[in-house]
Amino acid sequence: KVDFALDEIVHILEGEVIVHEDGDGDTYTLRAGDAAYFPMGLVTHWHVPRFVRKFFVVRVPGGNPYVARVRQRFAI
Repeated sequence: KVDFALDEIVHILEGEVIVHEDGDGDTYTLRAGDAAYFPMGLVTHWHVPRFVRKFFVVRVPGGNPYVARVRQRFAI
């Protein structure tokens, strides 16, 4: 079971994973070259028939207000 505490974007580099959304949700198979977005709060179940190597990025929805203030102050 995977509970996403933040938004996550994944890119599958190798292997295969079958992802089922909790309850009556959809089922997806992700393989090398596939990318997926998992929003904060989503609950999934992962079955990994072949070892998976992935690249992933997590983010706080709506951005980080501290970073926005720093950018304003220094005109980044």
